[in-house]
Amino acid sequence: MTESEERLYEFLEEYKELLNENKLDELYNKLITVQGISNHKLTEVLYSAGIPVLSYLTYIPENYNSYDVKLITVNIPKNIKYVADYAYFRCKNLRALDFEKDSQCVLIQDSAFAECSMLSSIRFAEGLKTIEPYAFSECRSLNTVVLPNSLCDLMSKAFLGCANLTRVYTGLNLESIDNDAFNSCRKLEYIKIDNPKIHLGERVFIGCDNLSTIDFNGSKLDWQSVVSNADDHCSTWLNRPYTVTRVHCNDGDVHIDGTNFE
Repeated sequence: MTESEERLYEFLEEYKELLNENKLDELYNKLITVQGISNHKLTEVLYSAGIPVLSYLTYIPENYNSYDVKLITVNIPKNIKYVADYAYFRCKNLRALDFEKDSQCVLIQDSAFAECSMLSSIRFAEGLKTIEPYAFSECRSLNTVVLPNSLCDLMSKAFLGCANLTRVYTGLNLESIDNDAFNSCRKLEYIKIDNPKIHLGERVFIGCDNLSTIDFNGSKLDWQSVVSNADDHCSTWLNRPYTVTRVHCNDGDVHIDGTNFE
């Protein structure tokens, strides 16, 4: 046992009353002040002491597992309400992200899973409301993203630079796709937009060189409203010359001739 781990066990003994009362949030905030203990090592030590820390916490702390090259899968416990900034940043061998049934997670914060270059599978849980900027940016092994119907806000650069992403399915309640959300997803071919009243920010699909089809769950009139209300009237959110050739609406296709987004 290392010196820092010995200090940690002493710390646990000192705060055993918090343990007995299951006040793990408070205990964890005290424990992270112990010098020389990483978040990952802290979890290992707590587990070895019979304390499954993530089963008691209500959030996954900032930088919790960042740069962990041994991490292969992440399963977010149902008690977790949000994943903090950089929690799993640059876990270069992480391949799969899942959420437990009845998940309470409503928020994934800034860069939480950014630059996880091997991440290829994400199964989001219903209940998630917001994905913050850069949350999944530069996840270069993602191929398909299915967003939950509960999601309301996909913030700027959330999936920036996901170079192998080909298909995206948004949910019924997604109110906004913010600036640069899918910028430079160069293999993106198809996106399904389920909310006919969605707001689109600037440069949403700039750099999506293979995007040819937008499947829109609304009428042609609804689509024209989306175009009219979008930031900068959509003139900057698609490549020029336009690679999108049609928008498939419920009452027929809108064919793109270069003037439809002006």
